[in-house]
Amino acid sequence: MNPIGLLVIVLLVIATGLAVVLPLNRPALGDRGDGVATVILPTPMKPPGLQVGAFVALSSAIGLVTVLNADRLTFEYVRLLGLLVELALPHQIDIHTYLSGIYALYPMLLVLGLSLVVLFERITWYRKLVSLLGAFKIAGFLVSVVAFLTVLAADWNVSPIVYQGLILASVTVIGILCLLSIFQRDLMLPRPVTFAFTGPRRVSAIVELLISVTVSSVLVVAIFVLVAGKLEIRGPIAVLGLLWTAPAISMSTFLVLFLISPKPIRGSRDSGHHSLTVITPAYNEQEIIARCLASIDDAAANFNGTVYVVLCNDGSTDQTKNVVTEAFMQYQHATGTLISLPENRGKAAALNTALAASTTEIIVRIDADTVIDQFAFSPLPDWFANPRVGQVGALDLPRPDQTAWYSYGRLFECLRTFAFGRLAQMRINGIVCVPGTFTAFRRSVAVSIGGFVDTMNGEDADLTIQFERLGYDVLVDTDIIIYEDVPQNWQEFRKQRVRWFRAGTQLFARHFTFRRRNLSTVMVFAIKFALAKYQAAVHPLIIFGTGVLILGFPSGPQIVTKLLVLVLLASIPSYALLGVLCLRYGYARKLIWLVILIPFGIAKRFAALESFMTIPGRGTAFDDNAMIVEPTVGVSVKQ
Repeated sequence: MNPIGLLVIVLLVIATGLAVVLPLNRPALGDRGDGVATVILPTPMKPPGLQVGAFVALSSAIGLVTVLNADRLTFEYVRLLGLLVELALPHQIDIHTYLSGIYALYPMLLVLGLSLVVLFERITWYRKLVSLLGAFKIAGFLVSVVAFLTVLAADWNVSPIVYQGLILASVTVIGILCLLSIFQRDLMLPRPVTFAFTGPRRVSAIVELLISVTVSSVLVVAIFVLVAGKLEIRGPIAVLGLLWTAPAISMSTFLVLFLISPKPIRGSRDSGHHSLTVITPAYNEQEIIARCLASIDDAAANFNGTVYVVLCNDGSTDQTKNVVTEAFMQYQHATGTLISLPENRGKAAALNTALAASTTEIIVRIDADTVIDQFAFSPLPDWFANPRVGQVGALDLPRPDQTAWYSYGRLFECLRTFAFGRLAQMRINGIVCVPGTFTAFRRSVAVSIGGFVDTMNGEDADLTIQFERLGYDVLVDTDIIIYEDVPQNWQEFRKQRVRWFRAGTQLFARHFTFRRRNLSTVMVFAIKFALAKYQAAVHPLIIFGTGVLILGFPSGPQIVTKLLVLVLLASIPSYALLGVLCLRYGYARKLIWLVILIPFGIAKRFAALESFMTIPGRGTAFDDNAMIVEPTVGVSVKQ
């Protein structure tokens, strides 16, 4: 190996990598908030509707053109890589074994997909042009990284299929980082919080996560290679088939965490009297609020202590106030207090008003569209007897009386997320969000950080991350069961998921700039959530391109059959897990609806696409008349 040539390649990786990653280390511009409890941004734009269809149509057209020119692109791609690799490995015949297997389709589609994202952002055409020029930086980073991995693979005699898997994983990670970098550079996002992670860092948690990811990746890829060999699937088709192993790797990572990471423990509490306060925001909830309040009273009957309920009516224009008053008059076990704001100020303002009016240390935030189990409060004193525990979540499930297909998709999503994924994440304190449907937390800590962040989506996830910043453990208790409303039509589902995905983008900018003080296990899982947006941006190109590529082969039908078998085999672990969870929680009869996960996943991808199209771009004017800076906790509110 020529060390000078290797040094040149490494320097190329560093230079192009810095050009891509540096924007992630810069604070977002445009936020007029205080960097703590207030975020002030332009109002999100309306969902673009037809633009998502235009994005997919344009993706398909570009995918077709790319695939039709795949041979020429591959030739040029391999030639460029060969020139770089030979700087470090001159005249080494082995490198051609690796270069001959490289296919330019995935990296090319990645660059084109990210360019399409820029094209559809809500920014000026001048900014679009400047951002599109950044595609050269992305391409340079990709080529230099692939060249570096090729040198290492050839020098260490790595198996070609393992090498291709490394290339695929590297290109995907680069794609995610590039997408986040584009958002940070072009969009109006929150500024980073002004304080660092101050709690004790569990180095062991990072080590446990690295071990889990490594073991699961090696295991899943090894099984994939074995099965692909038996099916005689090789070359670019086998490499693209590796894309479908991501869910299996994620699931395996969680399983390893269950084996090697310690389980959170409850504290030792006395058997005396305890008290907690439920805070609930409500805006035009006359149809559902009575059901929620009744379930709280039922849970209070089984709680060994006093339950206070503070409901903030956020300027409702319907009969919410009267319904709440009537419900409180019927209370037998809890004590209800109604606070009414003169006008609609937003969910965070209502929550902060209710929080300011509470006095107990244990606070339980419950949304108005939630029904809780009759024993939901009972486990909380034990958890909070442990001084390290700062926040406790529940097992979220959809209401059983809702039967739209979205409810079935949400059921499987909840089981996989709350009854499996979050239980693994909490072992290394890596939970990104405890939903506002039910979240119990320490009042003193919430007040110290200014309460719930206002004028930004995702105030529940923001509170979760703030607790973890201060060193508190955040966990989920599946003995606490609650039932949530699920959208029953496309418009409701679309609105909800666009809001959720937009919140994810804003939270990443607020909490996870790439600085040492922000590095933690929760950041790793936050990056994982960014994968959904990346998949939404690039997968239309990849799926269309793969289809055309397969049909172009002489043995196309046979390849389709084998690839489908491979995809099904890769999906078996996820579906098996859902089967076990359905049996465990009494949903065995719902297993016939597992097929709904395919359209459910597609619907989520569409919402992810729409979400970044609703975020105002740099230079968007503020509507000062529409901007409201909500009161922080502790500030009196006119009632």
